[in-house]
Amino acid sequence: MMTADGMKVSVMRRWVVSLWLTIALCAPALADPVEDFYRGRNVTLLIGYTVAGGYDTYARVLAHYLGRHIPGNPTMCRKTWPAPGACGPPTFCTTPRPRTAPVIGTFSRGMAMEPLIGASSTQFDSRKFSWLGSGTDEVSTCVTWRDTPVRAGPTR
Repeated sequence: MMTADGMKVSVMRRWVVSLWLTIALCAPALADPVEDFYRGRNVTLLIGYTVAGGYDTYARVLAHYLGRHIPGNPTMCRKTWPAPGACGPPTFCTTPRPRTAPVIGTFSRGMAMEPLIGASSTQFDSRKFSWLGSGTDEVSTCVTWRDTPVRAGPTR
């Protein structure tokens, strides 16, 4: 036997469930703009080293799997671009040009420091890069000699 209060609670629950279902079913489907952008497109992966080297192998493995992890599942196109000092991809990625297709450049992690060190005639601004990640875990070390003008900073 149900009391009047029990019936009010039961009717209220049904009303709340009905309201939530109506809202859920009538809400517009939200499209993912990133997925729409990449669907059916090609993403070019520039490889700055010769074929069959270490970075080339990393880049090819990356290209094989990366498209599956980008919304819209774009096709990854690999382009080997062995330039002197592997400066081709970073220079291309930072040079103003018409943006017809997305480009990802693969090069050594030390390449971003190259313009700051001044060891070569680089023609790119490494501050314009967005670092996506690394295929390996490397330790970098910088060593100077006491007679050079490079100083580690104030000593205590």
